[in-house]
Amino acid sequence: MTESADEGGHGAPTIPVHFKSGGLRRKLLRSFLGLTLFGLVLLCTSLVAIFWLRNSANRLALQHAPSVEAALHARIGIQRSLAGLRGWVALGRSEFRDERRAAWVEDIQPAIARLHDLSRDWTDVEDQERLAGLDSLLADLKESQWWVEDVAQTEGNHSARVILRKKVEPIARAMRSAIDAMIDSGDFKQGIDERSTALARLSRLQIAHMSSDHMLSNFVVHGDGWRESGFHQDLTVASQAIEQIASNLGALGEDQRSQLVILQQELPWYAHFAKESIAARRSERWNAAQYLMTTETVPLSEDLIGRLNALSTNQIGSMRRETAYVDRVGKNAVFVSIGLIAAMAVIAGLMSSSRARQITQPLSSLSEATRELAAGRLQNNLPVTTDDELGSLTQAFNHMRVALQQSEAKLKQSYDALAVEFDRAENLLLNILPLPIAERLKTGEGIIADSFADVTVLFADIVGFTQLSASIPPEELVRLLDEVFSRFDALLDTHGLEKIKTLGDAYMLVGGLPTPRPDHAEAVAEMALGMLQEIASYNAQHETPLQIRVGMNSGPVVAGVIGRKKFIYDIWGDTVNIASRMESNGLAGSIHVSEECYQRLRPAYVFEDRGFIQVKGKGEMRTYFLKRRTSDDDPGGQERTSGRG
Repeated sequence: MTESADEGGHGAPTIPVHFKSGGLRRKLLRSFLGLTLFGLVLLCTSLVAIFWLRNSANRLALQHAPSVEAALHARIGIQRSLAGLRGWVALGRSEFRDERRAAWVEDIQPAIARLHDLSRDWTDVEDQERLAGLDSLLADLKESQWWVEDVAQTEGNHSARVILRKKVEPIARAMRSAIDAMIDSGDFKQGIDERSTALARLSRLQIAHMSSDHMLSNFVVHGDGWRESGFHQDLTVASQAIEQIASNLGALGEDQRSQLVILQQELPWYAHFAKESIAARRSERWNAAQYLMTTETVPLSEDLIGRLNALSTNQIGSMRRETAYVDRVGKNAVFVSIGLIAAMAVIAGLMSSSRARQITQPLSSLSEATRELAAGRLQNNLPVTTDDELGSLTQAFNHMRVALQQSEAKLKQSYDALAVEFDRAENLLLNILPLPIAERLKTGEGIIADSFADVTVLFADIVGFTQLSASIPPEELVRLLDEVFSRFDALLDTHGLEKIKTLGDAYMLVGGLPTPRPDHAEAVAEMALGMLQEIASYNAQHETPLQIRVGMNSGPVVAGVIGRKKFIYDIWGDTVNIASRMESNGLAGSIHVSEECYQRLRPAYVFEDRGFIQVKGKGEMRTYFLKRRTSDDDPGGQERTSGRG
């Protein structure tokens, strides 16, 4: 800035005017440096808090979480080894023995070694003491399991079988030989009537003895009370038959009498040793390996699992406490940062206010226009009245206004499109997962797995679908499945049930989860009856002969979400397997239900008793056909037919 020496134009030179404060530029520079220093303090504080939070999070991730995981792995290994040992004791199959040994090598020992490595960083003395006590218990458990495994399939493990084979069976063979010799001899001394009577008594003796021998052998194997009673009854019949034969010695020849003496001598010993075998089988130590497993191995396993559970619980508690502490520190750091930002804003406001008074009126006008723009009330460009920096600034402001309004319009369009896509993604997620499970998944819950004590599972399958798919075009086949399954889906919503999945022409649903309900069996029964009606309606509408098989079973299941890229909500358990067997063993156009399902539904529904059938993996099972809901005309609630299915 310059000033003239005089107005007369005598050519006096101009001189610069110096400001004592250094001018507006220097004042603005000092303000900027002050704000920069304050910002650096804020940045350093935030960095310190971030590094501390990161280190704390790493400690939680590298110490507590792996400890909980290793304890869980050890628990699973103990349960796996115990299951393998039980299979080896019960069935004697080598794969169960190998499974028990593999559990120690693959699960238990690596998990305990991992816990020892992680325990170096533990701060809880109680957990370190728990871990120290695990080693001796694990050694005891390993020795106990080894002893049970070594003894389980030896001859001396089952004392009742030893008595049966070494004492009872030789006498039984001698008695059978004597009876056969008496029958085959034909050396009868009296007439035809006496001969017929003697042969009838000998046949009765032979049958009673063979039946008693059979009952005793099966009792030693199964331990059923009714077989023991049957043995005693047959033994009584055999004794009476011998007495009756002995009462008419005149009808017997010499050889027959000598054989009768053998029977009279051997029968008491046969009864004595048989009762000894029965007593051994009824003893709680009839199976030494089973007894040791029940009294020692299982309690040791439960003690170890309890200690591992306590260790996991304590580690989780420590992790939660440290997480809460980290959370508090993080919140305090946020509050401090907010305070510093507020202080910086106040200081910046004061400095700006002080410096703003030194700016000319055109800048005030520009500031007012900026506020109008921020409020959305400025729709026109500001007039450019000067050809200087202020004019250039005004032009830049006008360009900015246009750009901001265009950006705002684009942002609104993007937001609307994002909202549409969000709604679409939400609907797709609800088509895959139940609403409660989807909500849990969105909250970040990692592994979703729940146990349900009582649900009802239904499988349905289109009969002859393979032949049908080969006889019609693919488009028609897909339309058929879509319409049939859409009808089933509508029924599903009506009864408040949960569809699990479809696989080809198979349709699977469940009642009683993810939200438990007491009437799940009735709801699934109504669904099954409705499915048959929908198939009948479809056939009437399209003139087709479609039929379905439906299988139902009730009981406990495990449900959870599996997968990472394509989620699926599925259920597992023996209840599911039996429901599938009910469908595959059912009849076309029928609803095949298990005994468990039948007990939950009677007498509200009418059933047809199918009797006992062979079910793969389960043996004989009694099953029923669900016919309809009970009406006033049949208050008994069921129809029964004789015979076995």
